[in-house]
Amino acid sequence: MTDDNQQLILQINDVVFEAMPFRNELVEWIRKHPDFKQGLKFSNPDTFLALGAVVWSFSPDHPEDEVIGFFTYDTDKKFFKQDFIVNVGNKNTEFILYSKQPSKKYGKYVQHFNGFKAKYAINGHYQNVHHLTLDNLDAMNNPELSERARSTIALAERIETGGGRKQPTNKELADTLKKIREALGRSS
Repeated sequence: MTDDNQQLILQINDVVFEAMPFRNELVEWIRKHPDFKQGLKFSNPDTFLALGAVVWSFSPDHPEDEVIGFFTYDTDKKFFKQDFIVNVGNKNTEFILYSKQPSKKYGKYVQHFNGFKAKYAINGHYQNVHHLTLDNLDAMNNPELSERARSTIALAERIETGGGRKQPTNKELADTLKKIREALGRSS
């Protein structure tokens, strides 16, 4: 969407997904597939905060596909969620997001989390990794992830006690997005 000056109107999710430690190919995919971007939990920043933490794995049930797990904090329910993006064939050309809320309609690249479990968790893999507590994250024995989780909880509490988020201006979002892209060597 553009305004009268033909400048891109940005939303917070435009900035958040590019700040995530995703490969450039996935960022380009998300840019080209708006339904994919809308399916990402952190595209709803009033409810979910991204931890900026990503884990990569391969399911023994489908070792040809790379599984990219990423974490958000549900500020309403006060727990963490891990959703998954599958890099089909590990080729960085097609991705499927498993995060969909049943009430929303998306394209074929955004599917309900149960589809992930049915395909990639057949033999008990990826069990109990969708809804997580801070203790679950601490048990992963990753100090950086634990620190990000604690920082995210603290941020959620500051937002809640402060009366909600301040909506940044389009210029603030554009400036932040430009800095992120420059820092990561990404094109506009």
